[in-house]
Amino acid sequence: RRAIEQAINTLALDGDSELAIEGLKNHSGITDTAATTGGWTTATPDQIWADFLQGMQLVVDASDNLFPPNACIIPLSRKEYMSQRMTDSDVTIETFIRQNSGMQLFHWGSNWNRRNQSKENANASAFALE
Repeated sequence: RRAIEQAINTLALDGDSELAIEGLKNHSGITDTAATTGGWTTATPDQIWADFLQGMQLVVDASDNLFPPNACIIPLSRKEYMSQRMTDSDVTIETFIRQNSGMQLFHWGSNWNRRNQSKENANASAFALE
């Protein structure tokens, strides 16, 4: 089962050129834009929040306001940054984003695939941070 889940993750992320399937990394309809504060190694919680707002706005603009994002995929390598406390607050960045954006956050390699296979999420709109 784990091998199947890993194959699905790889297909979703990288696609398959032999089958003409595009993945998240190489899809022609996905705009690749760097976060303002980069990889977050020295970013403040407020800068990380600003990066999320920028990503959300890019999706809204690219879809002419038809598909506001309701999910964000975050690599597991960025999870540690999400546990920082917001400035002057006792909530983590992850909790703050969930509470203030209405988005669900998923760490790549965890529960993203199973969530998007459910019927109630057939119209999910998301953006990914790398």
